[in-house]
Amino acid sequence: MNEHDRRTFLKTMLTIPAGLLLSDACSGSSESTTDCDDIPISSSVTALSWRKTIFCQFDHPILKAEIEKCAQDIRCFVFNGESYSPDIYAIGGFVQVLDRNTIGRQEWNDYVAFTDEVFDDVPCIVIDSMNNMKLPKTKYVIRFNLDNADSIPTIIRTIKEIRAQMDRNLPKRLMMNNL
Repeated sequence: MNEHDRRTFLKTMLTIPAGLLLSDACSGSSESTTDCDDIPISSSVTALSWRKTIFCQFDHPILKAEIEKCAQDIRCFVFNGESYSPDIYAIGGFVQVLDRNTIGRQEWNDYVAFTDEVFDDVPCIVIDSMNNMKLPKTKYVIRFNLDNADSIPTIIRTIKEIRAQMDRNLPKRLMMNNL
């Protein structure tokens, strides 16, 4: 499968499930008596699981342990992507913590092109020193050097701030403490 076909396939696979979920719940059909405001919200609504997920793809045990503690504090969970896997495409989250060394150069370049093409705006925390790699244009990207002692506490504060900002912008009934 060539690069263009792969990207098109992945975009389709990522957008179809959300469309199917919303089409029944919020259809404009006059036959439907369901108003979008009356849709029950519960933790079983898997289409919204991204707002409870911190996606990580890196190999740093200390940072991994701190992010796990952070996730407990903010009532979220961590999905750890496997090295050199397509998990970065498939697993949604409200923030990504990535080491491009565990993604691979070509895979990263493909991912940047993909995210820019679909206007992905999930915040991304990069923890490597690969200065010559492209960064997405549509994402907020912050880079950290893990050799700096302040990096890990700052990463944790950043994740908590992103979570809090997201909750402020969500309708009250979709906030984490309602689930």
